[in-house]
Amino acid sequence: MPTLFDIPLFAGATVLGVVALCLVVFGAFFIKGVTGLGSLTPTVIFVAFILEPHHAVLLALMVNLTSQVQFIPTALRDGDWSIARRMFLANFAGAVVGVWIFGQVDSAQLVLILGTVLGGIVVADLCGWVERASHRWNIHHPATVWMLSGIAGLISGVTGAGGLLFLALYLRAVCPDQVVLRGTIMLLSMLVVFWRAIVLAAAGMIDLTLVAEGVLLMPLVILGGFVGATMFRRLTNDRFLTLLRLVVLFGAVGLIWRGTVALM
Repeated sequence: MPTLFDIPLFAGATVLGVVALCLVVFGAFFIKGVTGLGSLTPTVIFVAFILEPHHAVLLALMVNLTSQVQFIPTALRDGDWSIARRMFLANFAGAVVGVWIFGQVDSAQLVLILGTVLGGIVVADLCGWVERASHRWNIHHPATVWMLSGIAGLISGVTGAGGLLFLALYLRAVCPDQVVLRGTIMLLSMLVVFWRAIVLAAAGMIDLTLVAEGVLLMPLVILGGFVGATMFRRLTNDRFLTLLRLVVLFGAVGLIWRGTVALM
């Protein structure tokens, strides 16, 4: 087990597991650099195969904090604050409830929740359910925005991921410009991740080990985000997002199987 200033890191992971974790982190933040989202979900899902699930969720938050700082200029330049300000308060309230639930469930239950919720979001996206619903509902009505944002906050609080992936389904319907969409997702991500960090720290779930692990992985986060950002205009976004959804879905099915076996 590696250490940093005598602090044990990545508890339970083998050397090969740590290497795999580093590859997951780099790949996840490469995805974020390209699309504006997608870093948390693959990080949580695949790191949960290497570390204890609660540890995986908290570590994903720590590495994401670094990424938020990296993309603040892009979020402020390209993000649509008129959209973000209608969403973040309900999201914050949902996140508080979600973090409480996160602290109450055991590892096997959390694995099953992660796989089911995150896999369900991807299936809903692939099947176009949210897009079809947007044609039936008034998606600009405050009640609709608050409901969706609150649900996204609850998802993020419990699973550490998936909330922004869920909101992205809505944002694509109200924000057709690709650059503004990416910037708005980054803006919301910045607000949501910093708020979750405050709530989790207040709940006593952030310790020195997590901080040290986040510092150690910081270069991979920054490098992955930089490489992804440079390729933003070179890749076909739709194909890239489809590949991301399939990868996340594959990982979610694996977590559902693992959680079911553990509970049995």
